[in-house]
Amino acid sequence: MKSLARVLRGNLLIFTLGDSVRQLSYFITFPYFSLYVQALGGSTVQIGLVNSLLPLAALFTYPIAGYLSNRYSRVKIIAISGYVSAALLSIFMLARDWRFLAFGNFLMGLMVFQFPSMNSLMADSLPSHQRGVGYSLWIAIPSVIGIVSPYIGGYLITILGVEQAMRILYGWSIIATVGIATVNLRFLQETETGKGKVAFGRGALSILSDSY
Repeated sequence: MKSLARVLRGNLLIFTLGDSVRQLSYFITFPYFSLYVQALGGSTVQIGLVNSLLPLAALFTYPIAGYLSNRYSRVKIIAISGYVSAALLSIFMLARDWRFLAFGNFLMGLMVFQFPSMNSLMADSLPSHQRGVGYSLWIAIPSVIGIVSPYIGGYLITILGVEQAMRILYGWSIIATVGIATVNLRFLQETETGKGKVAFGRGALSILSDSY
């Protein structure tokens, strides 16, 4: 137990806490998202279309996200992606029909910008002999907490109905996501400031010019 406590600190602790809160907010909506699409007028085919848009957007974004994680402050990328994700979640909360959900799901697919940064920052934050244990804790602790998420979502849907319950859950997810992003920005520690890093404020256009 003491050895685990020595590993579960710093960036690993921040990431684990953030993912645990996410399991009790945004991830509650996952099992019932198709029901939400249906409640907002989507057909069976349209449910499949909406669900396909997130991985489609992520497919094209991941290579750019990996490049950015090597060029810019990973902590800022993670935090800003969190704030943008919170803003995008308002689309799901306020959606009038399934088309809004399709648009929101595509935009959420672009938020994979944070994942290469999270993984590389985590790897750099752990000594080589602790990476196996560290990544296991990062996955296991939120997953254990997430076991109750489907039950919470199902209970709310039973009491309130699909549409109202999902809107409430997305509202809670916005609050939780803003809180996670704020904690990340405040407490995550960058582990590398080498020559590969450039000032974050130079803007997206510099990425193109620097690549040639």
